[in-house]
Amino acid sequence: MRVALFTGELSGELYAYHVISALSDLLGGELSVIGIGGPNLERLSFFKPLAHISDLSLIGVVDVLKEIGKLLKLFDHSVKETLSFLPHLVLLVDSPDFNLRLAKALRKMGFKGKIVYLIPPTAWIWRKGRAKILRDFCDLVITLFDFEAEWYRSRGVKAHFLGHPLIDILPESPDMTFEKPLKKPVLACFPGSRRKEVEYLLPVMREVASRWEGSVLFSRVKSLPLELYGAVSPLLEEPSYVLLGSCDFVLAASGTIAVEALVYEKPAVIIYKGSIINYILYKILVNAPFISMPNIMLGREVYPELIQGKANADEIMGRFLRWLEDEEAVHKVKEVLRLLKGRLGERGAIRRIASLILNEVASFS
Repeated sequence: MRVALFTGELSGELYAYHVISALSDLLGGELSVIGIGGPNLERLSFFKPLAHISDLSLIGVVDVLKEIGKLLKLFDHSVKETLSFLPHLVLLVDSPDFNLRLAKALRKMGFKGKIVYLIPPTAWIWRKGRAKILRDFCDLVITLFDFEAEWYRSRGVKAHFLGHPLIDILPESPDMTFEKPLKKPVLACFPGSRRKEVEYLLPVMREVASRWEGSVLFSRVKSLPLELYGAVSPLLEEPSYVLLGSCDFVLAASGTIAVEALVYEKPAVIIYKGSIINYILYKILVNAPFISMPNIMLGREVYPELIQGKANADEIMGRFLRWLEDEEAVHKVKEVLRLLKGRLGERGAIRRIASLILNEVASFS
């Protein structure tokens, strides 16, 4: 089977890697894939990259405008190569600004194969018209959260929730041995997976670390240059779950890491900083009370969120001190996280997703 796959986020690329690997297993290895991927997909012998994931990993309107010429060339190249490849399946993962346009362009140019969207856009927060694009141009949509599938189905989209891939990917009891014993309480810092995130958030996290009385672990994304992190120590390249399994509390950029912290039932403070233009546009365009998925799922704040000016060391330490001084408060947070974790589904989600995609392709063949 021939597949064209496009993803522009590290977390989505990881899920795509596992789903494609499961598809390969179901097909007995009879799989050929082209597209945009990163370090995980590039490990697969049957994957031919058209570009690297970093070419799509941009934050906000300002960064996109700066790279618009490059993005347009990449888009045209992706359309041309996909149509030449004649895939049975186009698998679009996250990155809606690129992937929704790609779905429309392929259909308008006569592509008759199946188009499946894994991790659809958060149209339930803003740009609700994207649901119509998914309905009209995609054959199947697979969401990561239960409420998303319900929202999309109510708008005529063929959407399914089969469980969150993280339940399969993350080990139940991660463990790591450190050269020196860690001093409690242990704080794990995740400054993000994009260069701009690290540039904005790492200085704040370093200030928090200087005030923290226990051990502090910093996560580094391998695809970003080492010099971006300066003299931060210890700087660990291990998978995020290793740090999460070793820590008591989490300080993280908004994103998938909040869901990973939820899986391990770790109290976390979520922070966001960006350019003032991007922030103003976000406030104008996005109608959402929260930026982290655990809070969105719950409908109230379980993870404190500190944005822009409030994402400073004083505010962050204030939130952590409330937990450090009140064990009962920490216990209540973990109880809520345990309930939310149950909504992510049972193990086996990746296999279920791959099987559903294969059935969709078979229905066309």
